[in-house]
Amino acid sequence: MELGSEFRSRIEEWERLSRWERSELGKDLRRLGLSYGEIMVLIPVKKSTLATWCRDVRLSEEQVRAIRERTGSREGIPRDTNRRRRTEISLVRIDALSQTPVLMTDHLWVAGALLFWAEAPRHGIISRWQTPIPVPCVCSFNGSEHT
Repeated sequence: MELGSEFRSRIEEWERLSRWERSELGKDLRRLGLSYGEIMVLIPVKKSTLATWCRDVRLSEEQVRAIRERTGSREGIPRDTNRRRRTEISLVRIDALSQTPVLMTDHLWVAGALLFWAEAPRHGIISRWQTPIPVPCVCSFNGSEHT
């Protein structure tokens, strides 16, 4: 989509624009039918800020269709946005499982881990929902086994 000279000059003056003028420029670009991603390429603004500025701007069906054609909309296609995080978590779990047989024989380590899981949420280190799922373990106290 080709922008007029007025928009180009306003974009070049971005650093000198007031906060209100910046928001108006963002709204005007949206009214032209640009997607948030296309606008973010033109002006240095976060998507959340842009969405706030443009919440009252309504695009026509034709503009929405044009955005989908230009950007190759992935509507209906699931996106794997957490793939890297899940891979990292999986590697940490594999590493932890490989260390478990050795660590489970150390009664002080087991006691420390249990105390951490019980106390960490109270001290704001991790939330109650982030605590690991308890893994059944066998602990020996005074010669008797407990699970």
